[in-house]
Amino acid sequence: MALDTGGTFTDIVARSPGGMLLRAKVPSDGSILATVVQIAAGGDDDGALLVHIAPAAGLVLPDGLLVGWRVAHGSHRLTVRAHGTGVVRIAAEHGGVRGSIPEPDPALNAGQPIRFVRDGDAIDAPRLGLHIVTATPLDAALPAVELRLSTTRGTNALLEGRGARVGVLVSDGLAGVVEIGDQTREDLFARVPQRTRRVAHAVEAIPERSLADGTVERAAADDACADAATRLAAGGCDAVVVSLAHALANDREQRIAGELRARGVPAIAARDIAPHPRLLTRTETACVHARIAPILDAFVADATASATDARAFVFTSAGVLQRASRLLARDTLYSGPAGGARAVRDAARRHGIASAVGFDMGGTSSDVARTAGGEVALRAESRIDRMTVAAPSVAIDSVAAGGGSVCRVRDGAFEVGPDSAGANPGPACYGRGGPLTITDVNLLAGRMATGGGAMSVDRGAAERALE
Repeated sequence: MALDTGGTFTDIVARSPGGMLLRAKVPSDGSILATVVQIAAGGDDDGALLVHIAPAAGLVLPDGLLVGWRVAHGSHRLTVRAHGTGVVRIAAEHGGVRGSIPEPDPALNAGQPIRFVRDGDAIDAPRLGLHIVTATPLDAALPAVELRLSTTRGTNALLEGRGARVGVLVSDGLAGVVEIGDQTREDLFARVPQRTRRVAHAVEAIPERSLADGTVERAAADDACADAATRLAAGGCDAVVVSLAHALANDREQRIAGELRARGVPAIAARDIAPHPRLLTRTETACVHARIAPILDAFVADATASATDARAFVFTSAGVLQRASRLLARDTLYSGPAGGARAVRDAARRHGIASAVGFDMGGTSSDVARTAGGEVALRAESRIDRMTVAAPSVAIDSVAAGGGSVCRVRDGAFEVGPDSAGANPGPACYGRGGPLTITDVNLLAGRMATGGGAMSVDRGAAERALE
C-alpha cells in the first residue's frame, strides 16, 4: 500500500492480495469532501434530512463511516446520524439534544459542495485513507499491510515558516554565523532587498573552542551550557542544536548535547545529523532537521497507528525506501517529489525518451526534475527556502507555488504565495471561506474539470474572492 501526503491532498494506492488496485483521495486535514446530489425529508418527526451525496474524486466510502461526523456548513451544528451507500441522514444538535434542522440555514442545495469533519477524536488523513481503501471501520485495526509512505509535510512547513522553534549553541565568537550565512543575496539587483529568513529562532554562544586538530583549547562547563540552553528555552525555543567549530575532530558536540538531554533539554549534536566539514552547512542541516522532526514523527506514527504487524517504509529524498524506524527528518524534504521524479524516469524509459522534464504541482509547492540518459541526477546537498541541507536527494528544484498558493494584491502589485490555503480552509472554491488561490484562478479561467468524479467546487465563492 502506497500513500503520499501533501499539504492539500493525501493519495492512497493499494494492491489487494488478489492483485486488484484500489485508490482513494482525501483532503490532508482529515475531512471528507462531497457534492450534494439531492435532499429529502428524513421521514420522521425529528426534522432530519436525507442527503444524497457524491464523494469527491470518485471516493468510495464504506457504509457507516460518516456516522457521528459533523457537517461543516453554516452556523448550526449538524451531525450525521446514519450513513449508507451515497446517502447520509443529517440532524441538528441543540445543546446536545437532536432536533429539526432550522431554516433557512443550512440551505443545502443540489450541486453545492459539502464537507464532513470528525469532532473530538480527530483522525489524520493518512490513517483515514487507509481505513477507506481497505473498507475497515475506524475503530478496528487495519489488516496486515506493507506501507510505503511519502510526504511533503516537512517541505511545506519550511516553505511556510512553520515547525519547531530551534535554538543553537555555537562556539564563542561565532554567534552571528547562523544569521550571516554565506552572505548570498537571492536577488542581487532587488531595489528593496529582503532579509533571508533565519534558520534558527535564537543563538547563544558558549565559552567553548576547539582547534582544527581537535585539541580543546577551552571547554565550556556543563552549567554554562545548561544556562545558555535555559535562555534559549525562555526565548521560546523547542529544541537545541549544538554546533561547534571543528566538531568533526572531537566529540565535544555529542558530549554537550548528551549532558543537556540528561538535564531534560531536547538537544541534538549537529554532527549526528550532518557530519559535514563546513560549520554553516552542518548547522543549517541540523536546524532544518530539528524544525521538522516533530511533524515527520507525528506523520509516521499516526499513519501506522492502526496497522497490525505492518512493515512501514518511507520514500526518501534520494528516491529510495527507508525503514520508518530509522528515518531522519532531514531525508524527507523531497520525499513526495522524488517519487514523481522516479516515475518520470520510468515513463521516459518505457517510451524510449532519452531526456525528459517532470513538473509536479501540488497544493503548496511546485517541483521540477530532469532525467537524462535514463537516470535522474542526485546531489549531495540541496537548497530549500535559502537553507542548505546536506543530505542525498534527487536533483529537484522546489518553489512555494502550488494550487493552494494565495493570490492577493499588495502595494498595488499582484502577488502569489508563499502562503498556502492548505487543506483547510483551502481555496475559495472549496466553500469554506478560503482566500483566492491559483486553483480558483484556474477554475474561473475554465482550466479545471468540474463534472462527475471531479472535486466538489463552488464557482460562486471563487468569483466573490476574485472580486
